[in-house]
Amino acid sequence: LNSTCYYDASQAGDYVVHVYQESVLIEGKESASRAAIGGSPFPVKVLPGRLDPYTTRGKGQGLTKAPSGQTTSFVVYGRDKFNNWSPGGEVIVLIEPHNRLPVDLQVVDKGNGEYHVSYTAPPESGQVKLSVAVQGGAHIYNSPFTVFVSPGNAVPEQCEVAGRGVVRGGVDMDCTFRIHARDAAG
Repeated sequence: LNSTCYYDASQAGDYVVHVYQESVLIEGKESASRAAIGGSPFPVKVLPGRLDPYTTRGKGQGLTKAPSGQTTSFVVYGRDKFNNWSPGGEVIVLIEPHNRLPVDLQVVDKGNGEYHVSYTAPPESGQVKLSVAVQGGAHIYNSPFTVFVSPGNAVPEQCEVAGRGVVRGGVDMDCTFRIHARDAAG
């Protein structure tokens, strides 16, 4: 007599599975005691499932703000559908508009469900959308993220000065002027 047994695990980890036969025939008579199947107990390692977009989260400055043209970062906390940490998955990062890869994008799987992501922000200041997805292209929770790209530090060669105060001045005269500070992107 062959039987098929199964179990449904939702928590990753190391387990021991005991398999018993409930009734045993001894000399043609059925016994009420149970006996372990040969080789039982069996050691079983339950692995986490694939990254799940609904339970995977992102956190860090690079999801909300970034200085233009500079490196910023964030962490993706990868989990499967049962909320187990899920290493070994694929994390996809794109900047919208144009669905392009961020410059110098690096995604490092730390092997514990954390994915450290770094990228160089676009040189133009303003708002961009940062999409973070898992294998199959499904966005993680709250993606796409709105990232405010702030202007970089002023570059003297890019700055402009305008106004009467830089042309001439005098006693009891309004000697004002404006400085239009610009970063490397202008």
